[in-house]
Amino acid sequence: MVSRTLHVTFTMMPEMFERLEESKPEDITMDQYIRETLKAEIDDTGAHRDTQTTDES
Repeated sequence: MVSRTLHVTFTMMPEMFERLEESKPEDITMDQYIRETLKAEIDDTGAHRDTQTTDES
């Protein structure tokens, strides 16, 4: 199995960030919390198996 790293930059509304901050455990950073949340979402949906690349050029 080949391991790959994807660097992602995203923006969110201040209200969403505040909700994340409120639900984040004290013992981890916001970066770790967002990574774990996204990973759990991918694991739950199986999105990593269904991802397709499209070329819109």
